[in-house]
Amino acid sequence: MQSIIQFHAVLVHFPIALLIAGFICEVISLFNKHTFFNSLGLFFLLAGVVGIGAARLSGLYIYNNINPQGSLKKIVEEHHKTAFYSLCILTITAILRIILSILKKYFGFYKYLTLTLFLCGLLSFIYLGITGSKMMSGKSAPYQNATSNQLNR
Repeated sequence: MQSIIQFHAVLVHFPIALLIAGFICEVISLFNKHTFFNSLGLFFLLAGVVGIGAARLSGLYIYNNINPQGSLKKIVEEHHKTAFYSLCILTITAILRIILSILKKYFGFYKYLTLTLFLCGLLSFIYLGITGSKMMSGKSAPYQNATSNQLNR
């Protein structure tokens, strides 16, 4: 179980970097009329969503194989819910972005709408990282100092 937890902790950093880079590319594309930054932003968004999907799967495996107690339970539940919301927001953003690109309507209001959704998803994912770090450090340090009562394995 410890190796899966470590793998999950490593896996989540790639989507964070991809999504931040994608958001920066989208903001640059507001001021730069070349399609390069639009395309790069979409690529990073899609790669980030795929990465979040992989991180979510490893996180679900961990979530389904632990039995948190006390204050740890609240943090784990919050992390679990935030992961779901982050994935939903960013997946909707990616789908909307693809549809608008195909329809050649990715400008003006729709561009700002998509960028706002992207920012909300990115902030949600960053908050997810904060809740994850709470589980790995501090007084509760549930996975670092886990007892047999806290983890099933």
